[in-house]
Amino acid sequence: MINTQLKHMLILFKITFLLLLTALLLFSCGGIDDTDKAFGTITLNFGGASASQNARAALPDDVMAELTHTVQLKGAATVMGTTEMGEQRLSVSAPAGIYTLTVTAIRNGKEFAEGTANNVKIEAGKTTSVTVQMTLADSGNGGVIIIPFTGDSLDAFKAWLDAMPTNTPETAYNAALNVTSLGTGTRIHPYNQNLTTSQLAVILVENKNKYVNLNLSGSNLISIEERDFYFCDTLTSIDIPLSVKSIGNSAFTSCTWLTSIILPYGVTSIGESAFQSCQNLPSITIPIDAISIGVNAFIGCRALTSVTFAGSSVSDNGFSNNAFPEGPAGNGGNNLKNAYLSTSPNPGGIGTYTRDPGGTTWIKN
Repeated sequence: MINTQLKHMLILFKITFLLLLTALLLFSCGGIDDTDKAFGTITLNFGGASASQNARAALPDDVMAELTHTVQLKGAATVMGTTEMGEQRLSVSAPAGIYTLTVTAIRNGKEFAEGTANNVKIEAGKTTSVTVQMTLADSGNGGVIIIPFTGDSLDAFKAWLDAMPTNTPETAYNAALNVTSLGTGTRIHPYNQNLTTSQLAVILVENKNKYVNLNLSGSNLISIEERDFYFCDTLTSIDIPLSVKSIGNSAFTSCTWLTSIILPYGVTSIGESAFQSCQNLPSITIPIDAISIGVNAFIGCRALTSVTFAGSSVSDNGFSNNAFPEGPAGNGGNNLKNAYLSTSPNPGGIGTYTRDPGGTTWIKN
C-alpha cells in the first residue's frame, strides 16, 4: 500500500518537474514573448484637410478648432482614441505591432474629413510619430465639404465663391455678407451692353451655376438700388437688412431661381419691375410701411400664388396698374389691386391674398 502511494507521488513529482522544465526552456528560447504584450506609443499629427479635386486650401484655424478626431488602430489589437475639440495631435498607447490607422474628423456631429495610414509600426517602449493627411469627406459636392461664407468684404466673398464647385438650386451655398455698400460694377449683358450694376451682382453672374442663399441682414444698407441684382439667376434666397427703406427699379429683375426674400418692415417703396420675371418666387409679404408698388413690380412671377399685405398704406395712386401677375404666363392685371383696395362687399386691406397656380383671380383668405 505504501509502495503504491510512493509510486503515485513520484509520478506527480516527475510531471511537475517536466512542466516546470518545459516552461523554463520555452521562456529562455523566446517561446513566451513578453514583447507581444509590451506597449509603445504613437503620436498622430493631423494635416489640414484638403480636397483632391476642386482644389481647396488647407482649412482655416477657426474651422480646425471645431473638429474632433476619432482614431482607430487596427492590427494585433484595436485601440480607439478621441481628441478634444480643436486638438491637432493625439498620443495613443497600443501593444507593439503593425497597424492600419484610420482617422475620422467630426464637425457639428457629422463626418467632415478622413485619413488613413497603412503599415504603421508600434515598437515596445518607443514612440512613433505619424502625420495623417486628412481628406474632406464626400458631401455630394465632388468630395468637397462646403464651408459657409461669413465676412465683410466683397473681395473675400468673390475669392470664396470663385473657389467653389458648381452646384444646384437645391444645394445652394450659404453666405452671410456684412457690408456698407454693394459696390458698383459693369458687365456685358446680351440685351444691354456695358450694363451698370452692383459689384456683388457681377460676382454672382460671373460665377455661373453656383447658387447662393445670401444673408445681408447684418449689412448697413439704406436701399437696394436700381439693378443691384439684375439677372442674378443663381440667387436663390436673400435676407435684406432692416435698415433698407426702398427697393429700386429692376433691382431683382430676372432672378429666375429666387424662391425666398424677406423684405424688412421699414421698406416704403418697391420700384418698377423690381421683381419682374422672378419665375420661381412663390410668395411675398408687402411690408407694413409700404406706400407704393411700381408698375410691373411682380410681372412674370408665374409661381407667385400668395401675397400678404402687412399694412394698409398703399393707396390707389401708390398701387400701380399691372403690378402683380395674372394668368399662366404671369401677365399683368389689376385683380389683386382691386381686391386689396375694395371696401365692399368684401373689404380688402391687411391680409393674405391667394390665387390658384396660373389663375387670374386673387382672393383674400
